[in-house]
Amino acid sequence: MAEEKGFIQCACGERATVWEWGGQKAGKFFTRCPKCGMNQCAGLERQQEINKEMVLTISEYEDKYNENQSSQGFEPIETTIEVDRNLSDSEALPKTVFEATTEPEETKQTGILAMCVGLAVASGLFVGYRLGVR
Repeated sequence: MAEEKGFIQCACGERATVWEWGGQKAGKFFTRCPKCGMNQCAGLERQQEINKEMVLTISEYEDKYNENQSSQGFEPIETTIEVDRNLSDSEALPKTVFEATTEPEETKQTGILAMCVGLAVASGLFVGYRLGVR
Protein backbone atom coordinates (compact mmCIF):
# COMPACT_ATOMS: atom_id res chain seq x y z
CA MET A 1 0.00 0.00 0.00
CA ALA A 2 1.35 3.41 -0.95
CA GLU A 3 1.81 6.06 1.71
CA GLU A 4 1.70 9.85 1.21
CA LYS A 5 5.05 11.42 2.07
CA GLY A 6 5.01 15.06 0.97
CA PHE A 7 4.64 17.54 -1.87
CA ILE A 8 6.62 18.60 -4.92
CA GLN A 9 6.07 21.02 -7.79
CA CYS A 10 5.17 19.10 -10.94
CA ALA A 11 6.68 19.99 -14.33
CA CYS A 12 3.32 21.54 -15.29
CA GLY A 13 3.53 23.93 -12.31
CA GLU A 14 0.85 22.30 -10.15
CA ARG A 15 1.37 20.94 -6.64
CA ALA A 16 1.79 17.17 -6.79
CA THR A 17 1.67 14.79 -3.84
CA VAL A 18 4.63 12.46 -3.31
CA TRP A 19 3.84 8.86 -2.44
CA GLU A 20 6.14 6.05 -1.32
CA TRP A 21 5.57 2.56 -2.63
CA GLY A 22 5.08 -0.29 -0.20
CA GLY A 23 6.08 -3.95 -0.49
CA GLN A 24 8.99 -4.80 -2.81
CA LYS A 25 9.27 -1.21 -4.05
CA ALA A 26 9.58 0.27 -0.54
CA GLY A 27 11.75 3.38 -0.57
CA LYS A 28 10.78 4.35 -4.14
CA PHE A 29 8.65 7.43 -4.74
CA PHE A 30 6.04 8.42 -7.30
CA THR A 31 3.98 11.57 -7.74
CA ARG A 32 0.31 12.31 -8.35
CA CYS A 33 -0.53 15.59 -10.03
CA PRO A 34 -4.16 16.80 -10.28
CA LYS A 35 -3.44 18.22 -13.75
CA CYS A 36 -1.05 15.66 -15.32
CA GLY A 37 -1.98 12.49 -13.50
CA MET A 38 0.46 10.00 -12.05
CA ASN A 39 4.22 9.92 -12.71
CA GLN A 40 5.77 6.57 -11.84
CA CYS A 41 9.30 7.17 -13.16
CA ALA A 42 11.57 4.98 -11.06
CA GLY A 43 14.99 5.96 -12.43
CA LEU A 44 17.77 6.94 -10.05
CA GLU A 45 17.84 10.56 -11.26
CA ARG A 46 14.09 10.98 -10.76
CA GLN A 47 14.25 9.45 -7.27
CA GLN A 48 17.10 11.80 -6.31
CA GLU A 49 15.18 14.79 -7.70
CA ILE A 50 12.09 13.88 -5.65
CA ASN A 51 14.20 13.45 -2.49
CA LYS A 52 15.87 16.83 -3.08
CA GLU A 53 12.74 18.84 -3.95
CA MET A 54 10.12 17.20 -1.68
CA VAL A 55 8.71 19.10 1.30
CA LEU A 56 6.63 17.52 4.05
CA THR A 57 3.82 20.04 4.52
CA ILE A 58 1.71 22.30 2.34
CA SER A 59 2.92 25.39 4.21
CA GLU A 60 6.57 24.47 3.45
CA TYR A 61 5.58 23.92 -0.17
CA GLU A 62 3.91 27.33 -0.42
CA ASP A 63 6.89 29.05 1.22
CA LYS A 64 9.41 27.33 -1.04
CA TYR A 65 7.64 27.75 -4.36
CA ASN A 66 6.21 31.23 -3.72
CA GLU A 67 9.76 32.42 -2.96
CA ASN A 68 11.06 30.77 -6.14
CA GLN A 69 8.40 32.42 -8.28
CA SER A 70 8.93 35.90 -6.84
CA SER A 71 12.75 35.68 -6.94
CA GLN A 72 12.87 34.51 -10.55
CA GLY A 73 11.21 37.69 -11.80
CA PHE A 74 10.46 36.52 -15.30
CA GLU A 75 9.46 39.20 -17.72
CA PRO A 76 8.12 38.59 -21.19
CA ILE A 77 10.59 38.97 -24.02
CA GLU A 78 9.43 40.73 -27.14
CA THR A 79 10.91 39.49 -30.38
CA THR A 80 10.57 40.91 -33.84
CA ILE A 81 11.13 38.87 -36.96
CA GLU A 82 11.77 40.74 -40.16
CA VAL A 83 11.07 38.99 -43.43
CA ASP A 84 12.37 40.33 -46.72
CA ARG A 85 9.56 39.76 -49.24
CA ASN A 86 11.45 41.43 -52.10
CA LEU A 87 13.56 38.56 -53.39
CA SER A 88 15.20 38.92 -56.76
CA ASP A 89 14.62 36.30 -59.47
CA SER A 90 18.03 34.76 -58.86
CA GLU A 91 17.25 34.23 -55.15
CA ALA A 92 13.81 32.77 -55.74
CA LEU A 93 13.52 29.01 -55.97
CA PRO A 94 13.06 27.68 -59.48
CA LYS A 95 9.63 26.31 -60.26
CA THR A 96 9.73 22.98 -62.04
CA VAL A 97 6.59 21.51 -63.53
CA PHE A 98 6.66 18.08 -65.11
CA GLU A 99 4.09 17.50 -67.81
CA ALA A 100 3.08 14.10 -69.08
CA THR A 101 4.34 13.69 -72.63
CA THR A 102 2.77 10.30 -73.33
CA GLU A 103 -0.45 8.58 -72.44
CA PRO A 104 -0.31 5.66 -70.00
CA GLU A 105 0.00 2.26 -71.63
CA GLU A 106 -3.00 -0.05 -71.82
CA THR A 107 -2.77 -2.99 -69.44
CA LYS A 108 -3.24 -6.47 -70.80
CA GLN A 109 -6.06 -8.70 -69.59
CA THR A 110 -3.75 -11.52 -68.39
CA GLY A 111 -4.69 -10.95 -64.76
CA ILE A 112 -8.28 -12.09 -65.26
CA LEU A 113 -7.13 -15.32 -66.92
CA ALA A 114 -4.82 -16.13 -63.99
CA MET A 115 -7.63 -15.41 -61.54
CA CYS A 116 -10.03 -17.77 -63.37
CA VAL A 117 -7.46 -20.58 -63.42
CA GLY A 118 -6.76 -20.10 -59.70
CA LEU A 119 -10.47 -20.14 -58.91
CA ALA A 120 -10.96 -23.36 -60.91
CA VAL A 121 -8.07 -25.07 -59.11
CA ALA A 122 -9.36 -23.95 -55.69
CA SER A 123 -12.90 -25.15 -56.40
CA GLY A 124 -11.54 -28.47 -57.71
CA LEU A 125 -9.55 -28.97 -54.52
CA PHE A 126 -12.59 -28.12 -52.41
CA VAL A 127 -14.87 -30.55 -54.29
CA GLY A 128 -12.21 -33.28 -54.16
CA TYR A 129 -11.79 -32.78 -50.42
CA ARG A 130 -15.56 -32.93 -49.82
CA LEU A 131 -15.88 -36.13 -51.89
CA GLY A 132 -12.97 -37.72 -50.06
CA VAL A 133 -14.49 -36.96 -46.65
CA ARG A 134 -17.67 -38.99 -47.31
